[in-house]
Amino acid sequence: MKFRILIVFLLLTGKWLFAQEAEIHFRDDNQRLKVQVPEVQELLFIAYAISENGLKDTLILNRNTEYYHSAIKQFIAFRNDACAKSIGMEFGKHFHQLRMDACNYHFSAEGKLIKNAGLNNLGWGRKDYLKKYLRKLEVFAEKSSFRDFYQQNQGYYKGLIDTLVERSRPLIQKAWLEARSQIKYEKFSIYFSPLSWGKHSTNSYDSGNGPSLAIFVSAPNINPEIPEWLLNAYDSRMIFTELDHNYVNPASSFFSDEVKVCFSDRDRWATGGFTDGYPDPQSLFNEYMTWALFLVYARERYSETEFMVIRASVENSMMNYRGFIRFGQFSEALLERCQANPDELLISDICSEMLMWCRE
Repeated sequence: MKFRILIVFLLLTGKWLFAQEAEIHFRDDNQRLKVQVPEVQELLFIAYAISENGLKDTLILNRNTEYYHSAIKQFIAFRNDACAKSIGMEFGKHFHQLRMDACNYHFSAEGKLIKNAGLNNLGWGRKDYLKKYLRKLEVFAEKSSFRDFYQQNQGYYKGLIDTLVERSRPLIQKAWLEARSQIKYEKFSIYFSPLSWGKHSTNSYDSGNGPSLAIFVSAPNINPEIPEWLLNAYDSRMIFTELDHNYVNPASSFFSDEVKVCFSDRDRWATGGFTDGYPDPQSLFNEYMTWALFLVYARERYSETEFMVIRASVENSMMNYRGFIRFGQFSEALLERCQANPDELLISDICSEMLMWCRE
């Protein structure tokens, strides 16, 4: 019973991110994929971790690693620094925007924060949320010797990057999705931090080198008590359910009127809490679709016995933890439709068929 609870817990939560120098730790030959623990993002997380709000945080930060405790020990003396105070107040309000935009910066040789060429910001919209904190971050990095800490942990970051790529096989996931979509992306970046815990996001953009996408996640889970296939499934789900938004969301947008009709009765689909983060019918439907589509992918990748464990855990997470109360029925209907035409249905076709099911 204890092991079952642990399985469910692991598949409910999430972890990942990336870095300027850690980028060299994984690149496929064509540079289609970069997996990184970005230096500026790590600086941002550490400034938050030692702040008053960060020291009390139980939602954004992963406190269950030696790395977290070593970072706190190293930097706690700077908890009253102007940077830590500012980031501490803002990180909870604009977490996604700040972390995403931090991944669009790097340090110059002189220790100045420089925006990467060709892109104003990596976050949603046109506003660069990190811009007004740049000077404070530079001063904090200099006073605290952050860049030395970052360099000393390159081996740790590399190990996490290698583990994440090996478990989740992101290029295989991308190829699987693009075989079922008319949308193609030239480049794919994964950003994660060892300090991140469970709040993930994604964005697509074009910086002049073709359509690109980025996902922002947590580090892979390291737990010797959990079977490797289950850790593999956990990290695959974490990547897939961000990655596939870049294919599901554009496809579902063609059915926006139908989505409004089907999901206008919000109480039929969501209980509140976590689902409040998906405030409109379109985002609610997209979240149903992205998680259910992962189960289609997982059914092809795991044994029947393993898949049944994965499916039960994902459905429990979505219904009982996240509040998507009809996910079990929704995923059952989607799996049936994809079983009948496993290699023929496009994601747009699946959206259309599931909306017909939603009207029944």
